[in-house]
Amino acid sequence: MLKGKRLFYCLSLLGFAVSFFLIMETDGEALKPFFYYYKDYCMDFFSHILFVRDRQHVYESSVFATFPPFAYLIYYVLGKFIPSSAVNDPGGSGLRDNLLGMNLYVTYMVVLVLIFSYVLQYFMKERRRGEQLGLSLLILLSAPFIGLYERGNSVFLVLILLFCFVALERSESAVKREAALLCLAAAAALKLYPAVFGLLYLKQRRWEEAARLTLYGLFLVFAPFVFFGGWSQIPVLLYNFKFITEGFILGGDLRSVAYATIWIGERFGGEVSALFALGEKLAYVFFAASCLCVLFQKTLWKQLVLLAGIMIFFPSWSGSYTIVYMTLPFVLFMTGWGEHDVRKQEREEREGEKTAAAGEYREGAFREAAYQICFACVFTMMLWNPEWSQRIFRSEFSYTIRVLGTWGLVLLVMADTVWERMIGRKKK
Repeated sequence: MLKGKRLFYCLSLLGFAVSFFLIMETDGEALKPFFYYYKDYCMDFFSHILFVRDRQHVYESSVFATFPPFAYLIYYVLGKFIPSSAVNDPGGSGLRDNLLGMNLYVTYMVVLVLIFSYVLQYFMKERRRGEQLGLSLLILLSAPFIGLYERGNSVFLVLILLFCFVALERSESAVKREAALLCLAAAAALKLYPAVFGLLYLKQRRWEEAARLTLYGLFLVFAPFVFFGGWSQIPVLLYNFKFITEGFILGGDLRSVAYATIWIGERFGGEVSALFALGEKLAYVFFAASCLCVLFQKTLWKQLVLLAGIMIFFPSWSGSYTIVYMTLPFVLFMTGWGEHDVRKQEREEREGEKTAAAGEYREGAFREAAYQICFACVFTMMLWNPEWSQRIFRSEFSYTIRVLGTWGLVLLVMADTVWERMIGRKKK
């Protein structure tokens, strides 16, 4: 695993080393800018348990009740482990700030981490145990995951389902392929945006499986409304969803296409509301361009970069925790899982073109280094927080390098896809 990925490991471990030094040097003060929800920690978990306490009016309880009802089935069951008699204060913080509530959250996270670690081993099964442990720890202790633990967002469960989907969808077993459909349908029923992974079936012209995926997804999205006030709650959910996705909340930064448009446009004197409206339109352009690139791209992990990019950057209000979606293409990139046939084909093509081989190698090496740098920006912890980062990027430095690395991955794959398409046409 280490072979060929040394640049990534050097940069990532450097970030961890600098962060550890800063924690020791500042008595932990360097950690404070990283966690900016000091009164709201873990509330992406407890808030939704609060909303579903009255399951017949879950969507009327708050405009932030924006998950499909399938997700609230899970939160409803989890909420049963916090008896009302143990809650002293109203609100989600009351559910959190008691022994049973915090014990539930810790147990929930431990279970997810164990399941996720088990799934990771499937993709790293050909590697030595030490390498498996090292990469697993690097991922689970990286900045995106540390931030995810603080939020408690259901994106962790969605990520596990997407890993299972990728592991099973090309299996020779019909049962496993059907399980892959159910995993993807469940992920989409939790967060909606994972539905874009259905493009992989369209690309492979697996029409029957795409049709069944659609049926599974529609069933899991709409059938659970029976438990949460009936279908009359659908307009309420749509209103809530519209409220949080179309409302401009904070200053422009790089968290999404819409916010990046504001961040860039303000430097040219643009007005915020007009820039936000433009950014929402550009988000649809980004969505369409990403989908086209998925259909033209041959390499699986690059397709997954584009699909993860849609889930991260297309929603206007995108939390920092969504960057964990890049874990899926990252693991495939590091392990080479699922790419043996593609690489064999590329080697055969290079062997047939001796004259261009050296140039292609240099170009490939440069792109490989660029991808390693971008992944290192995403999957490390960098607690150095210079003042200019806040002034220029409007976010603390650790988040800034993560989001820049994520944008870099998406744009690099887009450029690669266009370039490969152009080269393919020239050969014809």
